[in-house]
Amino acid sequence: MRPLGFLLLLCLSQPSLFAQAIAQRDNPLSSPNLIATGDNGLAGISPAAQPEFPFTATVEVENRTLSPDGDIVVHRLKGQIARDIFGSLFTVVDLNEVGQPAILSNITIHIYDARRKTDFTVFPASKYVIEYFEGDPNSGAPYTTPFRPIPTTRRHQFAGPTETIRTTRKDLGLETLDGRPVRHGRETAAIPASLSRDRKAFKIVLDYWYAQDLQTFVRVRRRNSDQSVQTVILRDIRRESPPESLFRAPGGYKVTQVRQTGEYNHGYCPLP
Repeated sequence: MRPLGFLLLLCLSQPSLFAQAIAQRDNPLSSPNLIATGDNGLAGISPAAQPEFPFTATVEVENRTLSPDGDIVVHRLKGQIARDIFGSLFTVVDLNEVGQPAILSNITIHIYDARRKTDFTVFPASKYVIEYFEGDPNSGAPYTTPFRPIPTTRRHQFAGPTETIRTTRKDLGLETLDGRPVRHGRETAAIPASLSRDRKAFKIVLDYWYAQDLQTFVRVRRRNSDQSVQTVILRDIRRESPPESLFRAPGGYKVTQVRQTGEYNHGYCPLP
């Protein structure tokens, strides 16, 4: 599965229905940060930089698509995420299909150090790190344009056609997954024919389940009108703060510093 591009959906920080935390104030829920490889492929999820709710987990991804011959094609990926007590984030995106030989260049690591307000993108294959920081304009480091996700989680206008993509969100209430209380949200995006590739209107339905005790999404399912289905599930969840060393750039790597300007979305993880 070759990456065709990437898209992150912005997850706003907000309190649980049980008033035990300070995330997800909106009703209905805001949608999660998804790392996508194209229209019909997901590569993972990145949690919000929410302090005081540390955890580590394995991320299991399944992408199901319909081939031109009518066969169901399944690709499975596996990554890792972690968040410490300060809200620092560690995200491993691995595009190697589960069960196939691993290619190191298909692995990217994103680190957000909440205390230093610094982002790192790590490329293990080339032992290379890009460090994004908000620094002195006279430091000599090159500028980078902040990554701004396409606002698919809200109604928006495209240049040219007058038709728009319309999205609706619903809160489907409290459920239980693996013994854990979760909130179930659903977002439906209606894409008009004028904005689709085959000139046919279609819908994308995104279901997501938000764990109250972790203050993060633990399951996501995205369904397209072309019968493709993508799921992201957190497994082996451990409610403990990871070691501090996890949120630093690895030693022995070449580091290039890049100044970021304006607002930056922590959780941005460029694919290899």
